Amino acid sequence: MEFQNWQQMGNEIVKRLTDVRQQTRDEIEAANAPKTAVTCPFCGATTIPDAQGRCEFCGGSVNG
Repeated sequence: MEFQNWQQMGNEIVKRLTDVRQQTRDEIEAANAPKTAVTCPFCGATTIPDAQGRCEFCGGSVNG
């Protein structure tokens, strides 16, 4: 009976660690995905937003 409790706890730990590992892989994949060029609403330039979502030319906020 006690072994089954420990085994169940171990399986829960493995599942959580596996979930975290998959989440990290998904985040890395999303970060490495090709960026989409958008038109800046402030300066009209075709730009790829930086990490903060800003235009690389004028620094305006680009939602895209």
